[in-house]
Amino acid sequence: MRHARAPALAVAMALAAIAGSLGFLLALPSHARAYGEPVGMLLEPTYALPFPVFLKGGESPVDGKATSFPATLEASINLHVPLTSSLHELDQRDGFAHAFVFIPRVDLRHGLGTSFPIRTPGFYPTVRFQFFHQSHLRPNLRRRWLGELLVAHHSNGQDGCFYRDQIDPSNARCRFADGKERVGAPLNHVDGSFATNELGLRAGADFLLGAPESALSITSLFGLVLFRPTQGGIDPEIEALYGIGRVEAQLRVGKRVWSHSAARSEVGARLRIDARVGKRTIENPVGVLVDGFWSFETLRDWGPFVRAYWGGDYYNVRFDARSMILGLGMMWEA
Repeated sequence: MRHARAPALAVAMALAAIAGSLGFLLALPSHARAYGEPVGMLLEPTYALPFPVFLKGGESPVDGKATSFPATLEASINLHVPLTSSLHELDQRDGFAHAFVFIPRVDLRHGLGTSFPIRTPGFYPTVRFQFFHQSHLRPNLRRRWLGELLVAHHSNGQDGCFYRDQIDPSNARCRFADGKERVGAPLNHVDGSFATNELGLRAGADFLLGAPESALSITSLFGLVLFRPTQGGIDPEIEALYGIGRVEAQLRVGKRVWSHSAARSEVGARLRIDARVGKRTIENPVGVLVDGFWSFETLRDWGPFVRAYWGGDYYNVRFDARSMILGLGMMWEA
């Protein structure tokens, strides 16, 4: 495998993908956005960071050692497919609404090199049932209670040994050469099997202050997600490293911007704190994420996006590495 000194090809491919997607979205009719506003409050956006800067936690494509700039592209594809939704019925009235959404999510990274995809991509299909209740507390103050039940499968599509130094001579059970167990040994980042099923519940509130075209939105969410080992995936001793569940808290602030001389848009930021919990000490349990965004309605909610992250790496089997990440790119919140 050859590795170029400059990541020109990877960057060009990323920019071409963003440009092509943007052109496709601009061609869509306005009614194609069937789900709408709650994406930013409850769901992850689709994003591409062509120039993510990993301050810590990456690996060199040459010698596998830690490096400060291991990647030229990070992307998360979150296509929100509303199976059923009554959100459009709320609009300005009080009452209940619901949405049932399927999300075939895929996470990708590409390293410094002509052909250096960082193994392995993450596959994260999710089904979410969401419910809302809206009340007008004052003429220009709306409160929405938010709730969500989610069922997900998170895996990397690999079937290799979980630990880097394990062998599987009989294709039946991975073990270390000396036959001893070493919980906490370096993980196999190339083809190590990683899989969990998830069942979670999240709840929170969203407040909208001001007129609809210029409202300030403040959203807070709290959640609990439980992990379950899957057949052929994480066995009990590996669960001791990853945990039995995750608690999370999130605060999102967005301000709608509208004028006759500018496109309708929303600018804002999000803070999210996750903590995996387990029966014993687990690897890098805490993650802190800060996103900044500016999405334009006339561009089908595309816009610039910046992400800063510190904590255990969220790229599936690499959770044993601690990462500090800063990236700048584009997002699609639809």
